[in-house]
Amino acid sequence: MGVSVLIQSTTVNEFTAVAGVSITKALRAIPTASIRTVDRAGAYLPAVGNHVEIQDDGTIMFGGSILEVERIKRRSSLALLETHVSCVGLADRLEKRLTGQYEWTGETGGTIIAQMVYQSLAGDITDTTLVEAGPVVDSFITDLATAREFLEAVCGLTGFEYYVMPDGKLAYFDASLNLAPFGITDGLNVTKLTTRETREDFCNNATAKVASVLRDPETQSFVGNGVNRSFPVTYPVSSTPTVFVAGVEQTVGISGVDTGKDFYWSDGSAEVHQDSGAAPVGVGIAIDITYVGIESIMVNSVNVASVSARATAENNSGNYEKLLQIEQRLTRADAQAIVDAYVDRHSALSIVLTIETNNLIEPDLKDIEPGQVLPVTLTGWNAVGNYLVRSVNLQMRKDDSAEYRWEGRIEAISGPVLRNYIDVFRDITGGGGRVSGSGSIPGGSGGSGTYVFEPAKLTAPLTISAPIAATAGARLVVFVTQGAGSYTISWGPEFVVLVGQASAIEDEITAFDFVGRSDGLWWQTGHPLLGLL
Repeated sequence: MGVSVLIQSTTVNEFTAVAGVSITKALRAIPTASIRTVDRAGAYLPAVGNHVEIQDDGTIMFGGSILEVERIKRRSSLALLETHVSCVGLADRLEKRLTGQYEWTGETGGTIIAQMVYQSLAGDITDTTLVEAGPVVDSFITDLATAREFLEAVCGLTGFEYYVMPDGKLAYFDASLNLAPFGITDGLNVTKLTTRETREDFCNNATAKVASVLRDPETQSFVGNGVNRSFPVTYPVSSTPTVFVAGVEQTVGISGVDTGKDFYWSDGSAEVHQDSGAAPVGVGIAIDITYVGIESIMVNSVNVASVSARATAENNSGNYEKLLQIEQRLTRADAQAIVDAYVDRHSALSIVLTIETNNLIEPDLKDIEPGQVLPVTLTGWNAVGNYLVRSVNLQMRKDDSAEYRWEGRIEAISGPVLRNYIDVFRDITGGGGRVSGSGSIPGGSGGSGTYVFEPAKLTAPLTISAPIAATAGARLVVFVTQGAGSYTISWGPEFVVLVGQASAIEDEITAFDFVGRSDGLWWQTGHPLLGLL
């Protein structure tokens, strides 16, 4: 079949110039595509806003719309018309839509995102089948953020990533378990491999100014004097307060919005007041107002080990400090979680891997996407490890049906995103103050959450039995630490395992990911992650 370029659902390969198609994708960025068309009759002209798809053997590699069209006439005597068409991917819609004013408490990141999509993205992005549940977020508030800002805020709290797939499906996933369709083992599937170690965006000591932090609920008491209808509280109010007068609960509404209530409040105002038509509360009568206030704070996070390592290597203090500004409304725990996550991601040197290849030597090139984990076991390049793909550039070569038709340049990074994978799961199960997960293995009980099991370091061959019964939708992650003897592992009958051996290197940790099914078995979801330290 080859490459097909569709504009407004019509194949336009007859107008597509040789080597006239390129695609660029990056994590947390809008994909782009460039299409060059040539019409000798001078009639074909794509229009701004037209829907665009680029397919290869039926696989959608890019989906989006035309952002701009440049028309070129090289000689006035010729009818020939050439165009350069610039396209943006479907993720562009995330910049164009607002997410309303909503609040969630104690919901998974996946639930929050799925509900936002249903409420705010109708007609643009609607398919959430690739949205995983992920960790539970203690509190999340949105106030007319763009969909992109909304998704990045959720990911900042959970450590997950999001990506709009070429077919328009929204994916929300644990990047550490999202395996690329190929890896690099012997180097035969690449034409060039470049590695770069860098302190790019390095930070091991971050302080954040947080503009709006939700305080714990508190009650302030007043005594009526027969005159005052307005009652000032210490902090600006963030949500509907409860008001009791002489022990009787009053109705409360939003000032300027609701009517017929006993008391009113406004978001961000440090005042709760009676209805203007009501008689003031009488002399000596108790008024109790319970509310959640807002305050500004500063939070700090330091990676002490990273500071010490840099001090030793550089003969200085080792501190790489940064000031962050956080404007969104958060709980104190979530504010700390954001700063902790920032330091986690930035407090180690990174290796940037640049891979050049083509679809002739790597047939799965067309299926690689940002956010996938690409394993590299090729020695001699200082590149062994697991890498997070952060950008992909594909350029069509020759004609659209040639066997060799795509050249690719992939940039992937190894660093805290993958190295802290184990710590993220331990934080989730241990209630590490940022997000609350589904808990560690509870004795003998099932559930639909995420569970972590980590046997002791191997000292002999081990058969792993499930520490908890599988239920549909539950997730189990098993971490195996290799011992000195390069011991093998096997799996009990409650596991369905495709690839089941751990790394053979002492002290390296291998992560095995399983999902429960209604048949009572734990099914492996992909290849294990090797070489985690």
